Amino acid sequence: MKDEYSSVGTHLVNWDGDTSQSDSIDLLIKPLMDETESVTREMVDNYIADIQVSITSKNTVYANSLLLNINISNYSTNDLNIGTIKPIFNDLNLSLSGMKPDVLYSFHENKFHVGEIKSYTEVQFVLNLAKKVGGFVTVDLEFSYFVKDKINTTTKRVFEEKI
Repeated sequence: MKDEYSSVGTHLVNWDGDTSQSDSIDLLIKPLMDETESVTREMVDNYIADIQVSITSKNTVYANSLLLNINISNYSTNDLNIGTIKPIFNDLNLSLSGMKPDVLYSFHENKFHVGEIKSYTEVQFVLNLAKKVGGFVTVDLEFSYFVKDKINTTTKRVFEEKI
């Protein structure tokens, strides 16, 4: 395979742009093109958006509550606009009791509105969840935002253990 790609490189160096001379490259690239035939532009955009936004967390479990320190990092060259955070958990085990800093919360959507996150910056939030009933608990964080007028969503499991 390495030799085949080496010959493509040699061919490209000497290529004058005539498409009739690209047959050898077409034969090498065809398996790759066939493999990615079902991939859409939207899928690529979503993949790129996901790797440029990172959610990390640390947790502290208390007798009656769970404290989640959340960091959202924007590694992209674009600002993230109209960001929302939606904590996803089983409300039989936990209830949301607060968030710092105080931001607008929509009870109807069960989302915090965090606004804009500038390019190459990080924002921190602390979610406080009250324990209701013990058991195995998971908490996921769904972060939705707009980049270039397109909505993107990334979800990360931020807690998973018995309380």
